Amino acid sequence: MDYTFFLLEDAENELGESYIWYETQRIGRGDEFIEHINAAFEKKDKDVYRLVRNQFPFGFYYILEKDNYQIRIVGILHFSRNSNIWRQRIRK
Repeated sequence: MDYTFFLLEDAENELGESYIWYETQRIGRGDEFIEHINAAFEKKDKDVYRLVRNQFPFGFYYILEKDNYQIRIVGILHFSRNSNIWRQRIRK
C-alpha cells in the first residue's frame, strides 16, 4: 500500500519558501527541488527519518506511521539551521 504524505504547517511553509527561492534563482529549479524530495531516506532518531539529497542543502524530517500508511513531514530545514528544530515540533 502507498503512504500518504502530511506536512505540519511549519514544514509546509518551509517547503514553499524553499521552492520560491529556487525558482527565483532559475525557472524550473524549484521543480527540480521538489522532485528530489522523493528519494533516499535515512533513519535519524527512534521514530524520525531524514531525507537528504546532495543537490540541495536541505534535510527533510518525517515520521513514518506504518499503522495508517502515512508519512508526516515535521521539518524541511536548510543545513545552516539548527537541525533540532524538528524535535521541538514533535513534542507539541
